[in-house]
Amino acid sequence: MGLYIDQGNSNFRETLNSRFGFVDKSGLLSHLNRMLCTDQKFVCVTRPRRFGKSLAAQMLCAYYDRSCDSHELFEHLEIAKDETFETHLNKYPVISFDVQEARSRVKNGIDFVPMLQEKIGAELRKCWPSETAGSVTIQEMMDHINEKTGTQFVVCLDEWHSIYRMDEDNEKAQETWIEFLRALFKGPAAKRYIALAYMTGVLPIRNYASESPLNNFYEYNVFDTLPFESYYGFTLEEVKSLCHRFDMDFDEMKRWYDGYRFDVNPLIDGKRVKRSVSISNPNSVVQAILGGCFQCYWNNTGALKPVENYIKLNVDGVKDAIVRMIAGESCRFRQVFFNKAFNSKTSYDSIMTMLTHLGYINYNSQTGMGHIPNEEIREAMYQAAESNHWDGVLRSIEASEKFIDHLIHGDEVGVAAILDKIHCELASILTFNDENTLACVVMYACYTARRDFFVFRELPSGVGFVDIALIPLPSRGLPAVLVELKWDKTADTAIKQIYNRKYTSAFDDYQGEIVLVGVNYNKESKDKMHECKIERVVKG
Repeated sequence: MGLYIDQGNSNFRETLNSRFGFVDKSGLLSHLNRMLCTDQKFVCVTRPRRFGKSLAAQMLCAYYDRSCDSHELFEHLEIAKDETFETHLNKYPVISFDVQEARSRVKNGIDFVPMLQEKIGAELRKCWPSETAGSVTIQEMMDHINEKTGTQFVVCLDEWHSIYRMDEDNEKAQETWIEFLRALFKGPAAKRYIALAYMTGVLPIRNYASESPLNNFYEYNVFDTLPFESYYGFTLEEVKSLCHRFDMDFDEMKRWYDGYRFDVNPLIDGKRVKRSVSISNPNSVVQAILGGCFQCYWNNTGALKPVENYIKLNVDGVKDAIVRMIAGESCRFRQVFFNKAFNSKTSYDSIMTMLTHLGYINYNSQTGMGHIPNEEIREAMYQAAESNHWDGVLRSIEASEKFIDHLIHGDEVGVAAILDKIHCELASILTFNDENTLACVVMYACYTARRDFFVFRELPSGVGFVDIALIPLPSRGLPAVLVELKWDKTADTAIKQIYNRKYTSAFDDYQGEIVLVGVNYNKESKDKMHECKIERVVKG
């Protein structure tokens, strides 16, 4: 076994033997087997960090690697049922490495590609001494090996984009890297000696390529997931099974880490079938199980670095959009296909697109709208606001803590005052012209409520819809809260509507105290824009 070629299956074996256990994603190999040695054999999968890309790469290498016998590792997994299982099991020389780890072996990024040429070349010469005689580059060696022996290679590069982060100010290193990839994967020779090229990363290839990008690669990103939508991250069924196995609250797990929804139209029996797949962050699910608690395990807020200045400067209103999404709203944007990474012409659409690739936004392709997918990301965005000193946002979020306390304890004056405060903080973002905008203000005030409540907007109940409902999480010992909103009327009118339309029926399964809140916005008032009326009822 070598450092780069034929590394064996020990890494994947350790994963199978882990204390946590293994969620079977081997069905991915069925798709890759059908891409082998076809025009679709150049594959690039991009997902946010910690979504199982490295594990998939380990599995792929263990399956194809000719230097080991992996039959026992896969015989009980999903791939073993596929007709292609034995055909490709341990049949290829595999060249694989984690680009971030490999790049760390040299001090300067400009030395990275020469190091790869030297180290991988030495291993190729050792395995095929006569076939590589006279060859200089590893591309030439692989071509000559294929020409003389018919050998085809599987090449797996994990986190292929890392050099653009590690050498962000070294344009020469970046150009050398992309030229290395072009030479390795493009052209007639590469079509002969490559059986499968598999790359993973956070951002798509087209984000970085300047000239002649690797357009022979098929990219499967967060906007275009088919057929890999279920293999990176945990499906709801998998999360439910894990929660049952490790005695965790499934609803709470879903609330914290689910929400990455992919709408796909697979071809089944000759017909297109529309379906949606909901994915949870696998790393966070595992951390929650191991730690026994639900909290923000999202450890890549640093991923915002490429766009944090654009957010802070509120380029094209992007910070305003983030504020609305923290408040529970959705924002429209158009997916952008980059020619480069970011430059002085970066737009709202390109920033929102990058945030989606990074995992901060989930995009609904049917509506063209994006939203924050779950409570973990909402908390991560708050941390980003804090670290980037978005002072107005921070003041509004801090006010939310007091707002919830005032709601629970019936402080009508306090509730109205905080809504006035948040209105002033968000004055540059929101134009008050209807009840929907008022709801956005109240939802923003309820930001911190999500730690202790299920927060619903327009919950069906009685004769109509409850504007905003807060249902306490189990074991919190808190009352439920029902909020009705009015515009240029009175808070008393809002309370009467709650009774008249029997909105409390939304809490039929709830036993305990319900706080009824009526909020009215007075557009003509400059000092006290909001008024509040609070009453309490008890069910049970």
